[in-house]
Amino acid sequence: MTHSGELFYGYAIEIQDNLKQAKREIQSHQCEFSGELTVFSSLGMAKLVMPVLDDLALNAPNMTIKWVLSEGRQTQLNRVAFDVMLHIDTPQDSEMVGQYLGDVELDYYASPVYLAKNGRISSDSDIGRLSTIYSSVLPDAPKVWKLTVGDELKAIELKPQYTVGSPELSLELALSHHGVARLPKFLAQEHVKRGKLALACTEPQKFAFPIYAIYPSRQYMPDKSRLFIDNVRRVLDKITGSNDYFPSSTSA
Repeated sequence: MTHSGELFYGYAIEIQDNLKQAKREIQSHQCEFSGELTVFSSLGMAKLVMPVLDDLALNAPNMTIKWVLSEGRQTQLNRVAFDVMLHIDTPQDSEMVGQYLGDVELDYYASPVYLAKNGRISSDSDIGRLSTIYSSVLPDAPKVWKLTVGDELKAIELKPQYTVGSPELSLELALSHHGVARLPKFLAQEHVKRGKLALACTEPQKFAFPIYAIYPSRQYMPDKSRLFIDNVRRVLDKITGSNDYFPSSTSA
């Protein structure tokens, strides 16, 4: 081996040893339920998985939580540094790791006051005569609702009275008797129980969006992130398996 080759080999070995040492230190640091965990999600999702905090307080008392609120969409990934993002819909960024956690079911809701005055939805033509509240965080998203009528699933183009950027605002508009909103069941269920909302359709509507936990790396996932994700999955399993997740209609 030439002198230059020996120098190159020596430097390569040193770099390799430093890399191995760095990996050991990172893994040692990540095998702890401590430090700050940054979670990125919508307000509604944060409310849904709030029971996770009870388990973390018990099993990871030295860990702190920084919860950054947004609409929980992957289009906003470049705006914030995070450990775990709770993302609605299928992930698009191949550089991130997406772990499926469960589904969020949706249905159409309005206040009983509004439905008593305007009637419920029994066909796709009924939507055209009602005031609709459309929610999407994507400004150019097609304004389309899916409606099950008998055995047929129809896609209906909307001309909404209100277009908003969050399901929470859709909820407030529906509660204030402004029209029909498509809402996650977990947001609507308590208001249905109190008689403030009712199902707007005469037939059950079954459609859902998947929920994913998104994080930067599978190989170097900190234990605190793994603990959080495992507990979110357990909370979602419990909620979606509960009868309370499927609120019954309040008569209009």
